[in-house]
Amino acid sequence: MAENQNDLEALWKERERALGESILERALIHVIQSDSKSISNDLWCVGILTETRFVLQGGETQNWLSAVFQAGRLEKRTPPELRISRDALLPLTPISSKGFLGKLLKRNDVYRVQWKTSEGVLGITMEVENGDGLIRALLT
Repeated sequence: MAENQNDLEALWKERERALGESILERALIHVIQSDSKSISNDLWCVGILTETRFVLQGGETQNWLSAVFQAGRLEKRTPPELRISRDALLPLTPISSKGFLGKLLKRNDVYRVQWKTSEGVLGITMEVENGDGLIRALLT
């Protein structure tokens, strides 16, 4: 157990080093809908909040069927990532909350995050798993 904990701590330290700043909050996020070309719809990723950015880091995007057909060819892909300046973030919009039935079915709350870009406003609709600290920080 201690070895796994050390590995996990080392992983987060490496992510902090790669980002160049401390991680304030993090949570598992399911991107339901995305306006950004960097992050696709229906993607599971880690949402990371730092002092200056909100970062979404996705995992492997290859589905099982394409993996079967490409079994002999190993292809290195860069996981999707989206970095948003906290200055560009617009207020977080709750889309739906659990309510009684959602709590019973262990559903997560859904939010809309939007940010300003040179091309206008972009956003993602996301479901957040175990992210109360992240949501509170984004709401302030």
